Amino acid sequence: MYRNMASDLDNGYNPMGKSIREQKTMIDNYEQDINSTLEKFSTMDEKQVDRWCFYDLLKRGAIA
Repeated sequence: MYRNMASDLDNGYNPMGKSIREQKTMIDNYEQDINSTLEKFSTMDEKQVDRWCFYDLLKRGAIA
């Protein structure tokens, strides 16, 4: 996500334009989701984390 935004900026996108602002918002949301998930993992044992990861990958379509 960062590389995509940097590429857009390198190619002349307005740093204060709608596209870059939306990308920054998406990055912030993604980072918040990751941090929230890591906090959840701190209360789980390894088996619970493995189960969560399996269902997350299934939900995202990364595995079938």
